[in-house]
Amino acid sequence: MIKVIVSDMDGTLFAGHGETVFDLTKRNEEALKRVQEAGIDFFIASGRMISYSNYILKKYGFEKHILAGFNGAIIYDKGETPITYPLTKEIVQGIVSFVNTHWDYDGMMQVQSLHNERIFNNPGGLDLSAYDKESKLSDICTVYKDKTIEDYLEGNVEVIPMKMTVVLKDSTKASTLFEQLKQSFENILYITMSTPTCIELVNPLANKGIFIQYLMNTYQYKPYEIAVIGDSLNDIDMFYYSENCFAMEDGVEELKNRAQYIVKDVAQCIDICIKLNQATEG
Repeated sequence: MIKVIVSDMDGTLFAGHGETVFDLTKRNEEALKRVQEAGIDFFIASGRMISYSNYILKKYGFEKHILAGFNGAIIYDKGETPITYPLTKEIVQGIVSFVNTHWDYDGMMQVQSLHNERIFNNPGGLDLSAYDKESKLSDICTVYKDKTIEDYLEGNVEVIPMKMTVVLKDSTKASTLFEQLKQSFENILYITMSTPTCIELVNPLANKGIFIQYLMNTYQYKPYEIAVIGDSLNDIDMFYYSENCFAMEDGVEELKNRAQYIVKDVAQCIDICIKLNQATEG
């Protein structure tokens, strides 16, 4: 019997969204109603800030707000944060120095904070309209347009860094930088990719698998009672602890190779879980 579904957001629950990421497809919206009617809990494990997950769970009427943000660097459980693994200023400085020294790149660096702030290396040269729409819709985050990561490093702005992202426009270059960052920082950072062009760096104690372990230890879920779904490398740690692993059909091959099910969207995952439970009850 599947008791809980843990879903990734970008490329998974958010796949095919409308004007903002909060505008889910009709199929996913309807499926979120069905999962509640079926009595299956629905939690979120994302690389994003926890404010995004909380907004989605509230919007679609879920009572239990249990989730992981920043790839497991923070766990939020009904108003409490039992696990928080921030980055240090020294680590952020090291990443910035490494990228600036080794790469003449076309992209951006971003620091996301514990208190839902975004700060960039060059905000004036970026299109931040998507973040603006999200923020105005839901007060989901604060976007610094007049402060930079360098300001943070120099002590001119106070944030608690939880995740750093390095985004390149070219996926081949991003893959190369990803490997170089892993070679240089793998002992002091957890480094993964959420898209083919987005590298994510968090505290070495963090990963999404920690969230599944937390659910098992805190709520006594068994591996066969948990279903997980994702699309990218940052989702793979969840797959180690569940016996019901779903990968998006356009997800990375490594994830699909480990999955029991390949699906086109979260709605299909939810419907399969409901059918599996009905078969068990029968």
